[in-house]
Amino acid sequence: MSNGQNGAELRLVTPGMAIGPLAGKRVGSGTIAQNDTIIATRLGWTKEFNNTVSVDPINSAYMPRSGDLIVAVVAEVRNNLWFMNVNGPFQGLLPMSLAPWKVEFGAARQHMGIGDVVLARVQEVDECHNVVLTMKGVGLRRLTQGTTVRCPNQSHRSPSWRRQRNRATPTRCSRQPHHHRRKRKGLDRW
Repeated sequence: MSNGQNGAELRLVTPGMAIGPLAGKRVGSGTIAQNDTIIATRLGWTKEFNNTVSVDPINSAYMPRSGDLIVAVVAEVRNNLWFMNVNGPFQGLLPMSLAPWKVEFGAARQHMGIGDVVLARVQEVDECHNVVLTMKGVGLRRLTQGTTVRCPNQSHRSPSWRRQRNRATPTRCSRQPHHHRRKRKGLDRW
């Protein structure tokens, strides 16, 4: 029952499988309490954090959260904004006021076109799942070199494992279910 910390083994559980005793623990997403036992309600990897036991699903759609750093692709261009594919169930919106350039109304296509790839941050997600992106911030920019590669979901791995991978290789994976990996020349990071 861990996300890879404290030497505990990762456990793959199926719905209805007993994860462990409830004693002193809380149930999180993907679990229920029944007869002082924690039971899985979905297929996935068990995780324990702050005495809360949950099950991370193996396959799930990326749900953007405020503050997420993401790689997005321009899907559509309008007069005053870009619609971005964020590899989730909803498109992201990048208004020209949150772009790193001074963009006049109607001139959005002069700065970015369909298929351009950017490093952006999720500024906000409202109750209707509108995802507003920003490119104003340190390191946020259009990506013009490198390769985007899909790699397997590693969300069940510990944060220390991800840090070791990022230090040891010139690549970096985002934390989306279908991760984007951006290869760069040398050992610089983005």
